[in-house]
Amino acid sequence: MLSKKIKRLSVTTRTRWLCFLLSVSIVSPLWAVRIGVNTYNDIARIAYGDNIDTIDGGIIRANDGYSSITGFQLNDVGDSAGRHFRDNSLFSVTLTGYQHGQTIQLPVKLGQTTFNTRSNRATHFNDNNTVVNNGCVSIEPSTIYLPIGEQTVDIVPGNNISQNCSGNSVEFRYTDIKPAQGIRREVLFDLPSMMRTEAYQRLPPDLYFFQGSVSGLEHWKARVGGSRDFPLPLTINIRKQAYFTGLSLPATTLPLRVTYADQRVRGSASMPITLQGAFDPTFGQVRLSARSSGGFSLRSGSSEVPYRAEAVVNQRRYALNDGSSASAPVVLGNLNDVRQIPLQLEVTFDSPRSQISVSGSYRDNLTLIAEVPLV
Repeated sequence: MLSKKIKRLSVTTRTRWLCFLLSVSIVSPLWAVRIGVNTYNDIARIAYGDNIDTIDGGIIRANDGYSSITGFQLNDVGDSAGRHFRDNSLFSVTLTGYQHGQTIQLPVKLGQTTFNTRSNRATHFNDNNTVVNNGCVSIEPSTIYLPIGEQTVDIVPGNNISQNCSGNSVEFRYTDIKPAQGIRREVLFDLPSMMRTEAYQRLPPDLYFFQGSVSGLEHWKARVGGSRDFPLPLTINIRKQAYFTGLSLPATTLPLRVTYADQRVRGSASMPITLQGAFDPTFGQVRLSARSSGGFSLRSGSSEVPYRAEAVVNQRRYALNDGSSASAPVVLGNLNDVRQIPLQLEVTFDSPRSQISVSGSYRDNLTLIAEVPLV
């Protein structure tokens, strides 16, 4: 007689960190600020970019060396006198999902900008002779009391991601004018704020991108003549990866129901399991596999009862073992951008009664492995 037959089930999840590069025809313009980021739930990791790092709070900072001002001559837009303006530091760009077309706003701040005019200060004027500073740490040149010499323009707004900075430098007349040389143009991307929003949490896994130029941030104004805006070219790719946030199941022990008929012993049990997270059929397929400490057999001493384990998802059955060996991982399809995957774990056995030589409790430890391949 088989007395209390119990199969112990322990269920774990695992995320396999595999990185592939999706081939998408999104080409960055020459000298653009270019960043690529992978996000995993609430974690952001830099994938690629030029002169890019992470500063306090997870803000991503990039620097293109102020490429769009290089080659500009101060007298290109008027006479040889003028001043440099910071018009605005805070803006946002719209990221669009490559696969699903959904959008999200990414807050951005123009950081420190520095360029060498490669031209000499000559004289100042009775007007425009004081710096205008609204919320910046510093703006140079800030005073008329400077010796004649080559001028470097520098605007430091600080790293407070939510504080705007605007203003303008003191106006000078310049001589010996040469093409300017960009030195620094930092751009701060506020991914942490975006990723905390409910709108971002609702987005399906996808590649979210922006490619374009942002104007109205800084310009040079000639004293007599016009002005020149210096657009900021941006190429942003943010891959929102599929991820697990949790797992729910009623218990970690799964008792089997046992029946006796025609000299055979049959057993079966099932358990509902819910995988929680963000899943997508294109970028977030889920793989399932199983491992057994007893070779997919219930054991009591020297006696064993082989069993079959299956996962049932959307009325489709997936075999988790082939005899005593684990099956290759199965891929769950038709996920349809779900936030959770309900599945049923089913275990069955059917053995001749004559092969069960020991009465008692039969057990095995079964581990169900759920994987999200990262792309």
